[in-house]
Amino acid sequence: MLAGCGSEPRAAANNVEGYAVSEGTLLVAACSSCHLSQDGTGGMAGLTGWTAADMRASLLRYKTEPGGTTVMHRLARGYSDSEIDLISEYFEPQND
Repeated sequence: MLAGCGSEPRAAANNVEGYAVSEGTLLVAACSSCHLSQDGTGGMAGLTGWTAADMRASLLRYKTEPGGTTVMHRLARGYSDSEIDLISEYFEPQND
């Protein structure tokens, strides 16, 4: 068994420097390395303005598209469907 596998390390990761951090927040931290721009400038699409349903559909399309070889295809394949739901739900409140 690999060190760090199982539910306990993930729970511990939700407390960062004394602050409670949601699992969705931890998951979307990876998004900001490419999708940093709020207005869609800078090369990659901005992530504001997406509904949770649209974000989920897009991520699932990347995850399941046969033959997809972009970075997004590879990243999406690494997320479970429940993690994709958390990522999608994270962005929806940002659109208010």
